[in-house]
Amino acid sequence: MRTVKFNVGLVAVVAVICLGICANLSAITCVYQPGTSETVRYSTTDSYRNWVEMGNSSEPSQMSSRVISQSVTMQRNVLSVAEDGSALIEITITEAQVTLDKTLQGEDSTRTYHSTTEETTSTWSDVPAIAGVSYQIRQAPDSTVLEITGLDEARAALGIGAEGGVVSEILSDEFVRACHQHDFILSGVEVDSPAEMMIPVTNVMIKAQAIEESFTAVGIDNNMIAVMISGEPIHVLPEGIAEPPQPRDWGRSLIKDRSDMSEFALAGIGQFNSESNTVITDTSTTSAMLVLLEENVFPNAAPEGQSSGNVMFTAIDLTDSYEVVD
Repeated sequence: MRTVKFNVGLVAVVAVICLGICANLSAITCVYQPGTSETVRYSTTDSYRNWVEMGNSSEPSQMSSRVISQSVTMQRNVLSVAEDGSALIEITITEAQVTLDKTLQGEDSTRTYHSTTEETTSTWSDVPAIAGVSYQIRQAPDSTVLEITGLDEARAALGIGAEGGVVSEILSDEFVRACHQHDFILSGVEVDSPAEMMIPVTNVMIKAQAIEESFTAVGIDNNMIAVMISGEPIHVLPEGIAEPPQPRDWGRSLIKDRSDMSEFALAGIGQFNSESNTVITDTSTTSAMLVLLEENVFPNAAPEGQSSGNVMFTAIDLTDSYEVVD
């Protein structure tokens, strides 16, 4: 029989190293360092497509669409770190782009806004340059934005209000939190320890009371953790979750109120560097389909208990992406 002798000291060292690697990979918490900076980009695209299928025709009709895309590039500078690990971070916008593409009754239209530190161009009237604007956030290790300061002053300097405009949206509390908070960090997920979390519905056309997100983390290598994200709609408002927002115009309100949501899918991925303890990417896509029967709008469109066969479909596709670009 062959005898194998182990060097106890070597085994102990290897064990400590392995435990260190595993512990390093399992923890997903941001650690901020005063004086550090990074350039990040946050982008969103909201796409809505409507069409009608008539019971006596196989061809869709009355097609329309609305796609709005936003992209904001920012410099994040860590000014100071408190004893609880939260950081005071100065955010400076270096570039912003907004595009609105619409198709209605066969007519296409496009509006654009682009602001850099060199110039700003816009097909919207009276839209100020946002590049160069700064504000500050207090951010916790779990990425929660605890406090936002400087937005009111920034809007006042630009001569804009808190709502209703291209630049106002980018300088809203809701948009700032969406830029910098990360659900997969907030969930408390760890490598080989999945997590779930209820999040509020933020889109006005998603017909649900909340979203239950699931997170699974795996170690890619010694320094990188990937978190897979999925989600399901919840139709009863959970305790502690804010009421979903509602459309402001009667047309979209009618479609949402009287439609059924026949499809829903949410998928995403986050990447976290466990050496620098920073988020590298955070991307998600959400798709949904609303189905509106004609008789749900016009009760006399068909005999009682029957369907006219005329149906309006609303396809919703939402994407948002956070990435470190420098």
